[in-house]
Amino acid sequence: MGKITATLFALCVGIAAAGLFAGPTRAATLLVDGTGQLTGARNVDVGGALFDVEFGDGTCSALFDGCDEPSDFPFTTLSSALAAAQALLDQVFLDGVLGNFDTLPELTSGCSDAICTVHFPYAFSTTSPELDGVAILNSGSTDFIIPFSVDPIQGSERREDLTFARFSPVSDVSEPASMLLFGAGLLGLARIRRRRNRGTVARH
Repeated sequence: MGKITATLFALCVGIAAAGLFAGPTRAATLLVDGTGQLTGARNVDVGGALFDVEFGDGTCSALFDGCDEPSDFPFTTLSSALAAAQALLDQVFLDGVLGNFDTLPELTSGCSDAICTVHFPYAFSTTSPELDGVAILNSGSTDFIIPFSVDPIQGSERREDLTFARFSPVSDVSEPASMLLFGAGLLGLARIRRRRNRGTVARH
């Protein structure tokens, strides 16, 4: 391998390392229990960030660390909450080998009706004691997203078609691999420089 070719190769390895793991590349992994119920998913891509999500009954205060501070909610604006809801429709509520979670909404944990409403809060309302939230209505034939008020103390178990979605950010686990590749690129450049220096010394 010539000096120029080797140098370009090492540079390409370093550049690839910087960009190869820059964004999420994994598909969402559906979590299904022994009864065929969809209980959540891992690595749901919301605007380039990965989240794990759990579905289930309970109260907002119990599921969202008291449901009394903005930091309790991973999404704090309407636009980010809508993006999260759309991500569930695009990546989680799908028909596949694990189950028909689109056409059979009752297979989602917390829902037992043909219409499943999966909701979560994102901010404190300025007009009522309830919280601003969004909801995904999965009815099999038609899916859509609507604004949805959330009572901090109301339990979703009071309605058979209602379940909460609780998102948790996923830590970036790709950084070590990225650094290894980048280090390999730098190591390659260092070796080329050493060989070049040795050749210069030998000629003298």
